[in-house]
Amino acid sequence: MKTKHQLKAEQTIKKLKKAAYELFIEKGFSHTSIDDIVKKAGFTKGAFYIHFKSKEEIFTMIMNERMLIQQTDLRTIEPNSIEQHFDIRKIIEQKVEYMLKATESEHWTPMFLEFVANCHRLPQEQNNPTLLYEEWRKEVEKHLLNLKQKGLIDPVLPLDLLATTIIAIFDGFNIQSHIDHSINPKRQLDVILFLIGSRTKPSV
Repeated sequence: MKTKHQLKAEQTIKKLKKAAYELFIEKGFSHTSIDDIVKKAGFTKGAFYIHFKSKEEIFTMIMNERMLIQQTDLRTIEPNSIEQHFDIRKIIEQKVEYMLKATESEHWTPMFLEFVANCHRLPQEQNNPTLLYEEWRKEVEKHLLNLKQKGLIDPVLPLDLLATTIIAIFDGFNIQSHIDHSINPKRQLDVILFLIGSRTKPSV
């Protein structure tokens, strides 16, 4: 059983994260201050610093939680067994479309770019985006290993390098399409299918 103090602390953290997330979407990471967050959440700065060291830390926590939700959702797209009738292109396409929808609806791309830029300026915070990418790579590598073990893909590259490359492709298409709306981020699907060793024909 949790104590009243523990329950109160959990509620405070939850409200602070909710306020921060809404402000990051509304105003951007750079233009959101800790004062803004505590004011919206209805707390003092002291309450913020009891639970978080910085604005970067609360953002990292929010990003990690969003990523965990996405990972859980993405696992439902996996085929359960080799006996199932499946279309590898459809599987990868659903994963890419899900991630694109998530990044678009939550203004993920501009928010994340701001976050990385700010962490780069603060030496004590530079490890935050590094940790996020490490988690993303591990998760992508798990998905690739699952598909490989089921005989659905036959990649030439080592899975860790392949995971890094797929994330780089996703980031690259996402950033380009955010800046240049003539870029269709779904075109990355053909590149990913080629890299993972799928023999599915391109959709061009």
